[in-house]
Amino acid sequence: MKTMFNGKLSSTRRTIECTFGLLTKKFGIFQKAFETNVEVTECIIKSACVVYNYIRKTQTTEIKQREEEILEQEQQNVTASVEHAACF
Repeated sequence: MKTMFNGKLSSTRRTIECTFGLLTKKFGIFQKAFETNVEVTECIIKSACVVYNYIRKTQTTEIKQREEEILEQEQQNVTASVEHAACF
């Protein structure tokens, strides 16, 4: 049971880290800590996700392919760092 929970938690964490990696590359606002309360930060993150998804839907195929390559690279980087951390 604990192993299954840890696996799900790890998978979810990787997804979130990849998402923030994409948002950081697209929007400079995510490169430093927010100096707002939790509610405003939540609105900023949700708004950025909506804008990001709109941009993706209206982009050309070439740009979408590049974004997918970046996402895949982010996932590999996160997986490698998780595996490295597990060694310690």
